[in-house]
Amino acid sequence: MDNEYIWILRILPALPGVIFIVTGYITLKFPPKSVNWWYGYRTTNSMRSQEIWEYAQHFSSVEFMRLGGIQAVLGILVGFTVANEIFPVAYLLVSCIACAIAGFIRTESELRNKFPEAH
Repeated sequence: MDNEYIWILRILPALPGVIFIVTGYITLKFPPKSVNWWYGYRTTNSMRSQEIWEYAQHFSSVEFMRLGGIQAVLGILVGFTVANEIFPVAYLLVSCIACAIAGFIRTESELRNKFPEAH
């Protein structure tokens, strides 16, 4: 690969983490006001009541920012320590899926623990 493009492979694995952080920050600062199917953390559990909805929005926003931070740091490490060109791209794909699943599982688990009467 050309040397002028190598920096892209160095920072590319951190990009999804940054996107997770920005998205989490936006939904934390501008949460949806009421239960809806268009914006926010939307699952059957999170939409059971307004109280659960508001808690789910806050918790998932913070959780996705936390996961994004971890993903970005690991992405930077991968980008600057792995010599081949394929692994950073594979990391990018796998880490996006893993963080999304982890955020979903952690938020749903928290909702079940915090609001057991709703289940």
